Amino acid sequence: VFASGDSLRQQCASELETVVLQLSLSTADHYLALNGIIGALANGYLDKALEYVRIVNTELRRDRILGEVIETLVRRPTADLSPEDLRLVLTEIRQADDRGRAAQTIMERFADETELPGSMVDGLLPLMAVLPELSDSIRACRCMVCAVNILQRHSTQARDSLRDHIRDELHKRWAQID
Repeated sequence: VFASGDSLRQQCASELETVVLQLSLSTADHYLALNGIIGALANGYLDKALEYVRIVNTELRRDRILGEVIETLVRRPTADLSPEDLRLVLTEIRQADDRGRAAQTIMERFADETELPGSMVDGLLPLMAVLPELSDSIRACRCMVCAVNILQRHSTQARDSLRDHIRDELHKRWAQID
């Protein structure tokens, strides 16, 4: 007799939980032990993947895994992407360099898209608004160029002020580099 779908799902989740906890207790390098599991979960069970990231034993390893989760998420087709999920993962990254790399991954994913749904662009606005705060000036400039291009291609009166602000910040940051 086969278990029902929900019962089977609960059993698998319980067994996975046991494996993850056992790996975390018996392994020093949580990145090697848990990265594959977390990456696989990220596509359909992001909340559970983030829960498992929180048990990873060092901040550097957590940030590295979260960066890879971002890379997994941006490989999805545009229609399957959630800007809220991207922002959620990005806010979990603690190290400024890792957060900057992840932000760049996100911005580059959308930079060449000519047909983005308005809800996607609007969902990316909070991320775009903080790009000038990235610590690495070159990375910040690259991200801001992507943001300006996205906002230029998907222009609305409401988005134009952010585009102009980012463009001004881009000029300031670029002047600091020169």
